[in-house]
Amino acid sequence: MIDFNTSLLREKFILQNILSEETEEESVTVLSNRIVVPLISRRGEVVETFVVRGHNMHTTLRIAAKLVQSFQQGEKITTDPDFDWEGLWQDVIEGFERAFNPEIWAAVYFEGKCLFQKGTHHPFLDIIEKFDAAQQDDYERALKMAEKAFKDAGKPVTISHDTNVALVVSINSKQARCGIILRGAGRTTTFNYTAKEQNATEIVTSQCLSVAAAFLEGLHLAFTVGMGKRKIHYNLLDNEEERKRTFAGEKRLGRLMQAINHFDQTYLVTYRPERPDLFGHITEAEKFADKILKAKLKTQIKDGTSNGSDWVT
Repeated sequence: MIDFNTSLLREKFILQNILSEETEEESVTVLSNRIVVPLISRRGEVVETFVVRGHNMHTTLRIAAKLVQSFQQGEKITTDPDFDWEGLWQDVIEGFERAFNPEIWAAVYFEGKCLFQKGTHHPFLDIIEKFDAAQQDDYERALKMAEKAFKDAGKPVTISHDTNVALVVSINSKQARCGIILRGAGRTTTFNYTAKEQNATEIVTSQCLSVAAAFLEGLHLAFTVGMGKRKIHYNLLDNEEERKRTFAGEKRLGRLMQAINHFDQTYLVTYRPERPDLFGHITEAEKFADKILKAKLKTQIKDGTSNGSDWVT
């Protein structure tokens, strides 16, 4: 098998001069995560290539993993009108995402056409994928073509594009290499790991993508949980739903750690510089939250809604 190579991108498009009768805004910001998913046969042939876009990084990556898994199991995707897209989606958002992320969305493209979508994504993303397919993955050229299309339609728009890499993977039957760069509030987490076959257990591409998604979700959740815990401590919760999300997020972290531990036991895995401690990241997030919440607490002390007895400077 040839290497499975891809990267997960965090993208921001700014559409300027988009003033119209429907909106008074002069610019619109479109955010998306994007990954290209080549499906590779055991003979080393790229059979089909999909593009997945999504609301968050880990969901986008899990959809990619599900597509690879379906292909590995012999399922037809583009040629089967009964392919279970809904089942795939429900598996991806099972549990925490379904309960606490009502704004979640995703879209899967093939040859520039949207095959499947859930939630609400900006239609501009459909335009970009259409032109990108026509230009054979020349992204910059696709942006220029999109600008020209708007101009030809009498709506001249300037498109600014900012992107950064969140994940890079290279996988074959013998080993998988993965590098993760996660930029968050207060810090940037960067690490990589290599997984090699152990006890004649062949590397499974979909499993490697899934565990990378577990790391991405875990690092994101650690911040959410840490912030939530400090808000609970200082009685600064916005609503009761935030309390539920905090405790559910902590339980979810435990399940993610189980999946990562299973991966480490299945293969010979090495980390550089070291494997992230997801629960340790909660503690770091709590310290960061103290700095953010201090100003809010001071305001409550001033207006008498809190005596500040629990605050530690």
